Amino acid sequence: MARFTPANAREMSARGNAARWSRYRMAKEAAGRLAATPVTISEPDYAALRLMRVRATLDILDARLARLLESGDAAGVDQLARAARALSEQECWLSGRPRPGVRKATAAESRYRPPIEPLPSLATLP
Repeated sequence: MARFTPANAREMSARGNAARWSRYRMAKEAAGRLAATPVTISEPDYAALRLMRVRATLDILDARLARLLESGDAAGVDQLARAARALSEQECWLSGRPRPGVRKATAAESRYRPPIEPLPSLATLP
């Protein structure tokens, strides 16, 4: 006996379409409700607070580093430079930016190759 006849195929198609479109409508309604609902944050995000503190500390280190450069204290400059480098890495991680040289090319960037100009023939050379 055949599993699908024209009558039950029509019925199964209608059921499948109803299920598919109901998921689409539910997702669309949920997105509309989320967009209309204002978002209130009662407690500040820890990463954002940490990022603010790291940036404030970097500003302080930059001011101290400028003073030490004027005075010529090499050991102090080295210590502050190491501290600034460590805080700069932390600031990159917290802000979501990649460190220099770490960003990978996207698929579109890696596949694009500029067209190669054809070599001139010997007859056209002067």
